[in-house]
Amino acid sequence: MGFYELLESVRARPAMYFGVKSFRDFHSWLAGYQYARFEAGTPPTEEEKEFAGFDDFIQERFEWHDVGGWAGKIAYYNRHDSNALDEFFKLLDEFKENRRTER
Repeated sequence: MGFYELLESVRARPAMYFGVKSFRDFHSWLAGYQYARFEAGTPPTEEEKEFAGFDDFIQERFEWHDVGGWAGKIAYYNRHDSNALDEFFKLLDEFKENRRTER
């Protein structure tokens, strides 16, 4: 299963992964996933390398340039945790579409 395919699985059934639909839980899960791959010495896939640019995309999208990270910005603009998760996936779709257009 590819990285984006895994994220699509989470989008379809977040409660299966976290027990509830939660952006905070998703962000923690994603950080754990990325850390586990790093610790295992697994090199990043092309999709994971592409996703590394998501923070830059969010900074440009919100015109908010700092080191706070994409999750903090999404949470700031979407105070309800489950809405923030929906917004993440909308922004991810936009990010992926922009990448396709750039190619």
